Amino acid sequence: MQRAVGIPLALSGFAGTMLVASTVAIDPTPIYGMDPMFLLAVGSFGLSALGYFSGTVGTGVVWRIVNKEKIKVVDKMDKEFFERVSRLR
Repeated sequence: MQRAVGIPLALSGFAGTMLVASTVAIDPTPIYGMDPMFLLAVGSFGLSALGYFSGTVGTGVVWRIVNKEKIKVVDKMDKEFFERVSRLR
């Protein structure tokens, strides 16, 4: 579920950056000694990563808000699982 939301947000971050890049005139002078197109590419991948991670975190937060009655059961099962894993290591 979290990836199902994260991937479209990553693609929208990438598409938004490409939209800005296609409409803004880019000055060819180097920025901090680097090519502006390189910085634009780094920024687009950075915004894609930010969109992906915000989608996965946001989905978890929304799930916890919507399923308040299930949180205690899930947290209890997680705690038991991690205790079992740490005990059997």
